[in-house]
Amino acid sequence: MGTTHRSTLRRIAAIAAGMIATDPAKAAAAAATFPAPEADTKILRVLDSTGDTVLELKPETDTSEAATKARAEAEALFSRLKGEGRSAFTFPEKGAKGEGRRIDSLKDAQAETIIIPRVVGG
Repeated sequence: MGTTHRSTLRRIAAIAAGMIATDPAKAAAAAATFPAPEADTKILRVLDSTGDTVLELKPETDTSEAATKARAEAEALFSRLKGEGRSAFTFPEKGAKGEGRRIDSLKDAQAETIIIPRVVGG
């Protein structure tokens, strides 16, 4: 997946979330509503019929009980969704070198990972 495709996906998600606005006041409000994640935090997005669920995963260096529990729950969710036939794609940080790629383990996740439903042809 190239950078253009990734930026298109981000733009579509931002439009859907109401984050892109031509009015500077609305843009500032959207930025405050959807703050950037902390450094080294990974984002896991699960797309389904209810919308877009976002989970923030703290880095492995965060050994707090809450962060450890959240990582374990994310691993279990990832495994369950992959078992249902969903696909997962991961992307590096914006501006970083590298392209998006399909992954089979959450351990291979980069800055942002998107899990999509199984695509069924007709």
